Amino acid sequence: MWCVGHVLQLVDADKYSDEYRKWDLKHLPIIPAAFKYQVDSKKSGIFTNIKKWVNNPKIDYIIHAGDIEREGQLIVTEILRYINNRKPVKRLWSSSLTKSAVQNAFLQLKNDEHYHNLFVEAQTRQKSDWVIGINLSRCVSILMKEKGVHDSLFSLGRVQTSLVSIINKREKEIEDFKSVPFWNIKGKFIASGTPYYGKWCIDNLENIFDKERAEALSLYCTSKEARIHKVDGDHIEVPPPQFYNLTAIQEEANKLYKYSPDKVLDIAQELYLKGAISYPRAQPRVVSDNEAQEFPEILSTLEQITFFQSYFPTPMKDISKNKRFVDGSKVNDHYAIIPTVEVPNISKLSIDEQRVYKMITLRFISAHYPAAVYKQTSITTLIDEQFTFSTKGKQVVVHGWKAILGEGEQPAKGDEDDFLPSLEVGATVELDNLEVTEGRTTAPPRYTQGQLVKVMEQAGRTIEKDARADYTTKELSLGTVATRASIIKQITSKAYIEVKDNLVFMTPKGRQLISILGEGCWISSPITSGNMERSLEEIGAGKRKPDPFLHRINELVMQLIKELQDKSPKWEIQESLQLAPENKGADIGEPIGVCKLCGETVIDKGTFYGCSSFHETGCDFSIPKTFLSKEIKPHIATKILESGNSGLLTGFKKKNKTDEYYDAFIVWDENKKRLSLTFPPGKVSS
Repeated sequence: MWCVGHVLQLVDADKYSDEYRKWDLKHLPIIPAAFKYQVDSKKSGIFTNIKKWVNNPKIDYIIHAGDIEREGQLIVTEILRYINNRKPVKRLWSSSLTKSAVQNAFLQLKNDEHYHNLFVEAQTRQKSDWVIGINLSRCVSILMKEKGVHDSLFSLGRVQTSLVSIINKREKEIEDFKSVPFWNIKGKFIASGTPYYGKWCIDNLENIFDKERAEALSLYCTSKEARIHKVDGDHIEVPPPQFYNLTAIQEEANKLYKYSPDKVLDIAQELYLKGAISYPRAQPRVVSDNEAQEFPEILSTLEQITFFQSYFPTPMKDISKNKRFVDGSKVNDHYAIIPTVEVPNISKLSIDEQRVYKMITLRFISAHYPAAVYKQTSITTLIDEQFTFSTKGKQVVVHGWKAILGEGEQPAKGDEDDFLPSLEVGATVELDNLEVTEGRTTAPPRYTQGQLVKVMEQAGRTIEKDARADYTTKELSLGTVATRASIIKQITSKAYIEVKDNLVFMTPKGRQLISILGEGCWISSPITSGNMERSLEEIGAGKRKPDPFLHRINELVMQLIKELQDKSPKWEIQESLQLAPENKGADIGEPIGVCKLCGETVIDKGTFYGCSSFHETGCDFSIPKTFLSKEIKPHIATKILESGNSGLLTGFKKKNKTDEYYDAFIVWDENKKRLSLTFPPGKVSS
């Protein structure tokens, strides 16, 4: 039996009390005395199957084979507790999924209680994030509704809100940036009849921010003598890139094909389910010794594929001792993304799957090639014994792994040969001409979708060094390699950001959220994740109890709710978010009925009726407030949810007609999972 992700989920607030169905400040904070769970409606079949086998009298004990990290421990343990399992549970613990490694792990099963603290750590994370998300989302949404904001449904969480804050910081840097002109002086020199070029610099600074000074310097140097002051040459070895992890392939595929991180994960998951690649939600970029033992067989099968044949035989047959690719100490619950021995029929893959599979495979093959070698030359030319002109050149000496660059790899910038003549220090060269060119300083670049996963992984770099204190990069990262794509998708769907031509822009709603939270708010800082992760790790190690931690989270939430309420009268609401007077009055949070997709409560969300569990489960069920020109009032929406039929409605406006209307029923199509129209007998629209 098996499960995919969290089969159980914490219930929404309204499952604790009917009064919570209506979003009201007087109910906050909502902190359950005991948290309740429910089966994810989309995974009810999986749960039923697990329960059947656990309760099978022929089964003597259970083997817990979840991922070997806290969420893996939580996913299985919470199911067993939920179904009140009384049978012994043993834990399978293996970072490698090769046959021999798994067989060995079966010989070393431990009592599952040995990992109890890891379960407590994960459950504590789960509960604290629920308290933060439910309370602060409701608080801000209610206060913004009171301000008359049109799109007043706001979602907050320690990860998503921190990411929005980081993007907002970059947006502000771009807006505040003032571009100024600068000038460079470029010289053309002749040595033994061969030209080369150099740029004026001093202490590695090339830009002159005074045009007259640049022109005067150029004029002065024009008639002066030039000679070679310094020549440096070195051979640089660039090793093959490490294997992909999920973050690296999401970033690279976005760069190459403009794929969103969420799409890359979906493609990789499909390839994984087809047995073509290893587990895609991987953080390490190396494999263990067990996986390395299978490399020869993988290479052998790849060599039979027409597309890859030109890369064989590989110069290196065995890389099992190369720590760049094989290092068990850096493997956790998973290992790097690599192809398997089950090579797919590439022609039967979709175009997207072909691209991603080739990226992964070429990266794997390139690891069996030697380093690329460059000859790097730097020349310093002096004019009038005082003005320095710098020249840099780079030539490929050995292509090495670069020889197999193709669709799945992007050439490094500057790979082209920059030929420089052979020069000797002290030699006089001819100054052919000097040119003053103008440029402008540029603002920090916008993030791309692909860069956001890297930004989340390295969120600590967006914080001032003093504020980072002694936190590690891992502690200050946002989300996990498996959740980052969904977080990016979530803040996009919440209209905090928008993506145009692969570039990320803040929306007025996103700006508004960060504005009302104010500078230094704990919910919008990666430091919060750093604090929490450090405490959670101590809980997992048995060095700290969960209750004081949860109590502190509750205190912080209560304090922030009070601060937001106190400050809300002074909030300046952006004009683009204001609700038009005739549209005011919708009671945000008012229950309308039961969701047709997951069974949770559907509530009034201002501009539409939507599932209340979207924040927790991602259920995107919704009913628009206007359907084919007909306004859907709350009582109509309730009828649709209760019976699947609105009853006969009048006032549907005919297309391209100014004053002609028709009658129809709005019904829920159970097969297509959407609303549609039906008509009274003998009647049709036109």
